[in-house]
Amino acid sequence: MVLKLNNLSLNDVDWKEFIVENIFTTQRGSRYVKSKQKPGNYPYVSSSALENGVDNFTVPTSKNKLHKGFIGVNNSGSVGYVFYHPYQAVVSDHVTMCSNEYVTNMYVGLFIAAVLEYSAKNKYAFNYEINNDRLKRSRILLPVNSEGSPDYEFMAEYMKQLEDTLPLLEELNDENSGNVNLSFDSVKWEEYMIEDAFETVDSSPYSWDYNSLEENIKNKEEVPYVTRTSRNNGVTSWIKDLTEKGFEPIEGNCITIGLDTGTINYQPAPFYTGQNIHIVRDSKLNKYNALFVLPLIEQSLDKFGWGGFSATLGRFRKTKIMLPITNNEIDWGFMEQYIKSLPSAGFL
Repeated sequence: MVLKLNNLSLNDVDWKEFIVENIFTTQRGSRYVKSKQKPGNYPYVSSSALENGVDNFTVPTSKNKLHKGFIGVNNSGSVGYVFYHPYQAVVSDHVTMCSNEYVTNMYVGLFIAAVLEYSAKNKYAFNYEINNDRLKRSRILLPVNSEGSPDYEFMAEYMKQLEDTLPLLEELNDENSGNVNLSFDSVKWEEYMIEDAFETVDSSPYSWDYNSLEENIKNKEEVPYVTRTSRNNGVTSWIKDLTEKGFEPIEGNCITIGLDTGTINYQPAPFYTGQNIHIVRDSKLNKYNALFVLPLIEQSLDKFGWGGFSATLGRFRKTKIMLPITNNEIDWGFMEQYIKSLPSAGFL
């Protein structure tokens, strides 16, 4: 298959630094406690790193009104994740909306969302959240026209060029078209406590403060170092393999949970951890069904928060999640096949 491109390149335009408040109107969403929400047809945009930031579907209220055509920046929770929302949505107070007359164009919105996320993820974290003033003063690089203004036309055309590569996804879809039609409606679901759903749920044997590690350990990029961050699959750096010193890396093929932050990731390879990490294992777990389970666990952790009611190991073990079942047992096979049936599975 030949992909036709317009040959637009990010290297062929000039770039300039802009202060966010000089080019966008920023507005924080409104608090909408989940227990008070009613099921509805409108996306509820919260600070999730998954599903384009959409936590569930609800109905607007006089206080929680609908917004459309904006860039949403997660200012807490999964801090620094940025999504574009071309549809009408109810917006949480954990999200700040950036808008102007140009980002109502979907292509412009998607381009700037990617730039904002790159900037935010390199600056903010769960212990340095994005408040309104910090975001307004933030600086981002954007392509500019001959007048030194943001070149929104280039941004739109560049994203349209990327869209031309989508036939590749269509081709993958065609390859999967012979697969069995897998639907959530085709299976039964049952509620499990996490300690009953998985074979082991324990805290990490390591709780290392990266800043306290010796320089010769930090300078050897041999083993992933997993922390409570929501970025880069939880890996903030790589450190030396300390097996010779009696500290073997933790075996991979498991799910890591960040205490306090509720960040959830799948670790395919051996790793070390920072402080306050839980580890979930099961002999039936693999990279496919793990990706199915991650958002289910994340959703179940919404009730926890920073401080007095965080996801301690005891609380986490008793937390309940819904899982597909067959013959009264967890259907790991369905979860695996469902993920494999997705067009993007070929890249896993």
